[in-house]
Amino acid sequence: MQLTSEMGIPDPKALAVQLSVLLDGASAAALVFRDTSGAAHARVAAEILMDAALATAPVVVGT
Repeated sequence: MQLTSEMGIPDPKALAVQLSVLLDGASAAALVFRDTSGAAHARVAAEILMDAALATAPVVVGT
């Protein structure tokens, strides 16, 4: 959750939980199906989740 907070995401806890569920699902699928290709799909899904979260983050201009 620290990383999502540092990224300026409005609801860092929600994103952290979503990414956690995604990781758990990919890990479980790898164990059950003995196939790690789900990790690549999980990465794409994680990128989509992060992009969506960042799209709703407030823009900070200058310091």
